[in-house]
Amino acid sequence: GAPRTLPPLPQRAGGESGGAFRSRQVIFNEMAISRSGIVPRLVDALRLNADAQAHFSLLHALCVLSKNSTNCEQILRDRDACSLFASFFSARTKNRIVFVVVEILWNLLESSASEAAVEQLNVDHCVMALKQAFERLVSLSSSKNDRQLRNEILVLVLLMARDPRTHPLFVRTGFLECVLYYVGYVEFGYDLEATKHKRFLCQGHEDLEFKSLLFLLISTVGEHPSSLPDMASQNFVGLLYLYLVPVDNPIERHWNHAQFDDLRLQVMRMMSDLIPRVLDEHKRLQGNSMLLQFLEACLDNAGQAGFRDYHAQGCINVLQNACLSGDGPLLEDLGDLGCLDIMMRILKTPRPLHPSLDDTELRCGALSVCSALCRNDRHNKTLFGSAGVHTLMNYLRYVPTDFNGAEDRLLLSAVDCAWSAVVGCEENEDTFLQSEGVFVLMDLLEVCPASMKNLILGTLLDLAENPKVVPHIQEWRGDSRQQVRLPSEPLRVRGPEQLLVGLWVHEEDKLGVERGAGGVIGNTGQPLAGVAQLGAGIQARPATRPSQAVEEVSEDMRSKIYAPLLEIGGDFPAGVVGHHAAAAGGAAKRDMARRAGRGWSRACGAAVSGLWRACSE
Repeated sequence: GAPRTLPPLPQRAGGESGGAFRSRQVIFNEMAISRSGIVPRLVDALRLNADAQAHFSLLHALCVLSKNSTNCEQILRDRDACSLFASFFSARTKNRIVFVVVEILWNLLESSASEAAVEQLNVDHCVMALKQAFERLVSLSSSKNDRQLRNEILVLVLLMARDPRTHPLFVRTGFLECVLYYVGYVEFGYDLEATKHKRFLCQGHEDLEFKSLLFLLISTVGEHPSSLPDMASQNFVGLLYLYLVPVDNPIERHWNHAQFDDLRLQVMRMMSDLIPRVLDEHKRLQGNSMLLQFLEACLDNAGQAGFRDYHAQGCINVLQNACLSGDGPLLEDLGDLGCLDIMMRILKTPRPLHPSLDDTELRCGALSVCSALCRNDRHNKTLFGSAGVHTLMNYLRYVPTDFNGAEDRLLLSAVDCAWSAVVGCEENEDTFLQSEGVFVLMDLLEVCPASMKNLILGTLLDLAENPKVVPHIQEWRGDSRQQVRLPSEPLRVRGPEQLLVGLWVHEEDKLGVERGAGGVIGNTGQPLAGVAQLGAGIQARPATRPSQAVEEVSEDMRSKIYAPLLEIGGDFPAGVVGHHAAAAGGAAKRDMARRAGRGWSRACGAAVSGLWRACSE
């Protein structure tokens, strides 16, 4: 073959420190080894040699060399390299060799060639070899080193599981079922008297790490639908709920307080993702009742051992994700069990002068749960009632000095809750109007950032279907100091007309709609189109994707501005509001007519085109 070229030998430069020179020497040695071709030869020697001591020496050399990504690529050019390494997981292999093999595979999976490593390991015999080594170490490990090796195999499997293509294989080979058995070993009391299983009752760091890794692996592989039957057969959801027993929890005696708190928090994170996919199991185990009991215990015993603020937050996250499933019976059951009352208890707690991030996140979560419970559920809206509306108003009236971070999210959650829990329930709407809720929303619309205006406009738009709301919008008066910056002149906000016209102009400016002098329409052929729309043209779309016009309306805030403007019926004389605002107001009020005309024009064009093609054929 062609001669291999090696890099030039490093020479120590004048004034160069010894450490810098040694560093360049190391780089030279790595480059020389990677170009020498020794790495694939070591893999071939490992395959041909049968001596155990020679195996250890070769594997140790490969372990050191695999810390370099270039060497990893050379190892993986051998299509059977990972299968060769996996063959050393047999029961006859000593643990010191298994440790080195795990280290090599770990380096390969974390190198730039990780995809090739996963592809080689994603076969039945490799995963079965890992499973056998894992079961042997779990059953027989008695020393600290053995437990560390057991945990490292789990980490190796987790590195593989980052690729979703491996998940079905973990299910098919029984690896997931094996992990599910061991994760519930103590909780379900499997053969606790057997001497070989006494290690499960230890409180050492290695055993806590083992438990956490088991949960993490189940959470990762459990994302695949084929894992659900194994979870059901091992009653995994029931195991998770055992951690939420608030008082005299039998699991707690196996761990100290700090360890049990960590495990409980990890369990709740898993439940947030899992419960929406196993709603039948959740209902069978009366999960709603258990979650609410645990949340009440967290609120009653706040700050005591086992009941931290983050536990209450974790429980609310589980409830929120369960509600977002949209399951009607589940939502009604939560409402009947008093979930809304518990959320009100959180929200009615006086806010500290300088609230912490945890406190704000807890309140955001409570508002989100109320919103998810009441959305499209009249029964829960009735349970929310006047008391809930009065509580909600306290959050809507709070305007942060800086619309950034957690305070911004809290206000956003409050507006979303108003949209879900107030709109559509006549009693709640009446209470909202009596509490000057429409005035509060208009005040927010005047000062809030652009990211929040769409949500507030949507809430006002749905509220405006109630005839009692329109007079409130008409009577609103803005802060005389607030001005809307128009291209030609500033517009002082006096009433809803000026505010809405100002929003319209800003939205058109953001979209790049062409306007002439004084705000007159610049593009008479396509007066609504912005720069992006004009550049996109007509595009072919799949049947499952909404049309371009529908997407425009859903993303364009102008459609939400049009309806309130039409309802309040304001006029825009140029002498009062300025020429630009008058032109924009007139254009806004005729928006729907233009949209209807454009739709009719498109329909006529498509019909004529189809008729022409039919005649041509």
